[in-house]
Amino acid sequence: MSGGWTSPTIPKLISNTSYIPMTFEEASWFTVLHPLGSLVSPIFLMMANRIGRKLALLFIPIPQFLSWLIIAFSTTSVHLYISRIVAGVSDASLFTFLPIYLSEITEPKVRGRWSCSLMVLLYFGQVVINATGSYLGIRTTAWVAAALSLVGFLIILLVPESPYFLLMRGRKEEAEKSLKFLRWRNDVGKEITQISSDVQRQLTERGRLRDLFIIKSNLRALLICMKIRLSQQMSGMVAFIFYSQTIFKEAGGDIHQSISSIIFMSLMTIMSCLGASFIDKFGRKPLFIGSTLECGTSLLILSVYFYVKEYTSINVDSFNWIPLIGMLLFVLGSGFGLNIVPTVLLGEMFPVSVKEKALCILTCFFGLCVMLVAKLFQILLQTTGLFGTFLLFCICCYVSAITNYFVLIETKGKTLEDIQQELKGSYLR
Repeated sequence: MSGGWTSPTIPKLISNTSYIPMTFEEASWFTVLHPLGSLVSPIFLMMANRIGRKLALLFIPIPQFLSWLIIAFSTTSVHLYISRIVAGVSDASLFTFLPIYLSEITEPKVRGRWSCSLMVLLYFGQVVINATGSYLGIRTTAWVAAALSLVGFLIILLVPESPYFLLMRGRKEEAEKSLKFLRWRNDVGKEITQISSDVQRQLTERGRLRDLFIIKSNLRALLICMKIRLSQQMSGMVAFIFYSQTIFKEAGGDIHQSISSIIFMSLMTIMSCLGASFIDKFGRKPLFIGSTLECGTSLLILSVYFYVKEYTSINVDSFNWIPLIGMLLFVLGSGFGLNIVPTVLLGEMFPVSVKEKALCILTCFFGLCVMLVAKLFQILLQTTGLFGTFLLFCICCYVSAITNYFVLIETKGKTLEDIQQELKGSYLR
């Protein structure tokens, strides 16, 4: 929810009735400070292999709850800036711990579908924050979100520990009990033996930070994940999340910006659910490339519309429905790949010996990408208008689709060990 907080909040803070008066330039720093929290999160992320996946997940709601409390009691812009950094630590931890956990508790045939649940929940959170933030005050919205953070903490208490982690610690009986709970059956002997064998082999590999860069398969996995994260962010997705109401306000149209943003995020949630149902059927690679191409096309439509509106004397009032349609087409395309595939691959691509370190690096890289794109959007919006903004994102989408055709590997239906063998170039099955 915290990622989309800026969408309904920035218009309120820059209005004449704001309880903390701010300019758009000052408010735009919220989108930079939020991912800044990811740069300090590796300090906490190193906990995953020491205290376990479940306890690491229980850490996530704590800074999230604190960030909402800071907003609820805020009286100056500094308080709001601090809350964004604290929320960023929580979100960065979420994007590291949950992909690892989901990839380790699910079977290969449904791993992609379940790994998509992170993004589905993320976009559902954007719907909730846009709806509450549009019709409630900033402080009241913070109290509602704080209460939901506590609910999340209670839900995490009910989930079992990862069988992979338990086997890493030599706790085979507990791992078998956990797997029985996760599979809803008692005949897990064959699977627990296979997982144990895979874990033991991967633990024999060196797990130093430098091994991420000197071992070819690890470096290949790291570069692939960095590439798809960069592709995702340079599509402009983060700008749509942070600034959806601002974009719809600039676009004009007959539908109020609050309603438009709620529709946008609701469809993003629905399409991510549909994408999750297809990811284990059609595969990660074709969905990601097709999604990127479709998003590029929708952005091209938007850039042409805003060029005509902003740089010509042609009256486009009778076509003011095009921005909403263009954004909805973007949702349609991104939901089937761009939204979900990067997060799925994060949990699949690395052996257990270096997974924690790889995810720390990727979380920091993700944060830097979000900071770059969020600030870039604000600069482009003020200098070139929405035409230049959407055109840049459009070009990035088409370039990403072409390059990812040669970079991505397919992980559909493969065990985590199979994926490691393919990265090494020795996958035969």
